[in-house]
Amino acid sequence: MLGLFGAPPPAVAEPADERTVETLVFVGELISMEPMANPCDEENKRTGTLSCIIMDELYRARYRVVQPVAGTAANTEVTFQVADHYGFPAFANTPHALLFVAVTDDGNWLHKYQGVPMHRATDGQWAACGEVDYRGVDEALSHRAKPLTFVEPIARRDAVPREVWKRMVPWWKERADTYRIKDGQVRCLKGIPVQEAYEIVRQGVMKAREVPLPPWPTEQ
Repeated sequence: MLGLFGAPPPAVAEPADERTVETLVFVGELISMEPMANPCDEENKRTGTLSCIIMDELYRARYRVVQPVAGTAANTEVTFQVADHYGFPAFANTPHALLFVAVTDDGNWLHKYQGVPMHRATDGQWAACGEVDYRGVDEALSHRAKPLTFVEPIARRDAVPREVWKRMVPWWKERADTYRIKDGQVRCLKGIPVQEAYEIVRQGVMKAREVPLPPWPTEQ
């Protein structure tokens, strides 16, 4: 079974039909992302020793399903927990994301770091912008971006904390083939369609973690 914080499963894989982990996959719209208390604090206080350590920040997320991929239906709400060593989950800085959520005996947990920011392209489909951080996936798989036109800017100066904007501008400018900054807005010039992003994660991280997922549904 998947570990409490989305760790890879045991080295010896269970047969797919005997697994206790089900994975919900969907493009979701963020409703809320709230920090959770560290359960180790209470345990250490109770025992008087540093017997419990969690190296991640914990969050409780609520998303509305806008495009189901596996295991869920459109317009339903999914609540799950997120563990992130780097603090606030990066994918939650955008309103929509492709999410891989494990349903386990410990509740719903995001497969660790498997949230991919999504933006609407002018062809009506969801797509990831440019160089997406697919943690744990062979780096070569993340360089499939192709020219795309997105409906909205991926960032606006008046909607981003000043320190974040200042830090990100040099990064965007170094990647002028992917990002264009004009009038306080950042436009994405190329990306990866959602079905390709799904297959990258399915055949990369999920395969490495021995988590079975179906191919992209043919009716979509």
